[in-house]
Amino acid sequence: PLVAFGLLVVLLPILPVMNLSGINESVFAERYLYLPSVGFAWIVAWIAGWIWAWVEREAEKEAAWRKAALATAAAVLAIFIYMTMTRIPVWKDDTHLYQATVRQAPNAASPHKYLAVLYLNTGRNHEAQEQLLECIRLAPNEQAGHNNLGVSFLREHKFAEAMAEFQRALALKPSFAPTYRSEERRVGKECRSR
Repeated sequence: PLVAFGLLVVLLPILPVMNLSGINESVFAERYLYLPSVGFAWIVAWIAGWIWAWVEREAEKEAAWRKAALATAAAVLAIFIYMTMTRIPVWKDDTHLYQATVRQAPNAASPHKYLAVLYLNTGRNHEAQEQLLECIRLAPNEQAGHNNLGVSFLREHKFAEAMAEFQRALALKPSFAPTYRSEERRVGKECRSR
């Protein structure tokens, strides 16, 4: 029953984010695994308890079993501590998190797009353009990618390139509101006046 309950706790919290009718590319992202890890921990604890009970029975015959079990548990704990410590810097801020995500999933368009937005918001325009071009290469119909690339061109006063990207974004989704914001309308006026 404990294992079955643990499996239930693993699966139930993750079901809503799986959206089985349209699974997205980040369905198993770390942020979705906190609650399921509780069920996983219960299952591991049950297995460890079962192993310990077996070792206790065998330890009556030979003390080496107990030492081996403790050494194995200590090694596993040390490995998990090391893995946790190496992962902590990734969560330092959003930029580090998305840089790590892009390295781990280079063929997923969304992490490139989100990293690009972070770069745009911090004035790293050239790096944002690199990420947006990769996002568009991976997902040519990503209207937000085209729009954000237009914004990056706009910041460099490359008005023709910016207008072309805004038009691509509108062609993909005419109701895409960010393309109609005042900053984008201003570039349209400047492009027409040239």
